[in-house]
Amino acid sequence: MVSWKRRSASLAVCIAFAVPVASAGPPSLGSAVQAPRTTGSASGSAVPCDEVNTKGRALVDAGRTEEARTLLTAGIQACAGARTQSEKERLAAALQTLGVIESTAQPREALQHFRRAMALDPDNMRGPQNVGGMLISLGEYPEALEVLEKALKHGTDDKQILFRLEFNAGLALLKMCAARQPGCDTAKTEEHFVRASQLNPTFPDTFFNLAAITNDVHHDSRRAMDLFKQACDLGHQQACFQYEHFKSQFAAVDRLAQAPTVDTLAERIRQSYTCPSVVKSSQQRAEDGIVTWTIECAGKRVYTVIVGRTGETTVIQKPK
Repeated sequence: MVSWKRRSASLAVCIAFAVPVASAGPPSLGSAVQAPRTTGSASGSAVPCDEVNTKGRALVDAGRTEEARTLLTAGIQACAGARTQSEKERLAAALQTLGVIESTAQPREALQHFRRAMALDPDNMRGPQNVGGMLISLGEYPEALEVLEKALKHGTDDKQILFRLEFNAGLALLKMCAARQPGCDTAKTEEHFVRASQLNPTFPDTFFNLAAITNDVHHDSRRAMDLFKQACDLGHQQACFQYEHFKSQFAAVDRLAQAPTVDTLAERIRQSYTCPSVVKSSQQRAEDGIVTWTIECAGKRVYTVIVGRTGETTVIQKPK
């Protein structure tokens, strides 16, 4: 198995980035049973409750985040007594938008907004998507996994929400495994990422995480290299770095597998030890496709080089 470049040996798997908490989509505005209630906007003018989220999102899109926060906070308070399902859905959408605004600076408050939205509109899987994503950001992985897998069991026709649920469920498990927490399940982790890759084949972090699992759990470094390349082609810079590292390691292995000469063996020794020049070399008869070389380098440095059936090499320095 190829080792990671500058990678911490304390982690079983390498962790990529979470799917960002998605902003709430524009709600489906049904006709209210009663006359729409209003709330004050940032400028003091009245805003109907069924327009709070729409106007808040417009302010966010225009870069007027503080105005959006003020409008949404006032609107959510004024419209908190939602009774009909359509009113609850609109209030939930406003809470989602406010949660996205608060998610960076006030993550705990954002989580509360997302929880309220999920309770108001339990059939909208955007709620558990954002609750799960926020819990991951706060390091509460087991609860995040519970929320996300319950949402996956509920199901949704929205392919992008389904992708985010799958990816973040995989990420919650991956972080549990990296932290060696109870409940780690690498097989289930991989299944979530595979399904996420099928739902959205353009998100590079999915393939980066699959590469990590393939290398560290399945010990299939060549397949991992292919997955790093896939993530790299999609714009993942760390995947590009790892792909180049794996490629260079396999190039050396492949050269040895094709024709292991004394020069190539000396090159392999120099990756870990000192060998100014080769003074003497000898080769033992191959057994089951495994060849053992003894290489003596200048300075009375002697090494045993074992070449495996697929070209992988192990170098052992003999004591002087």
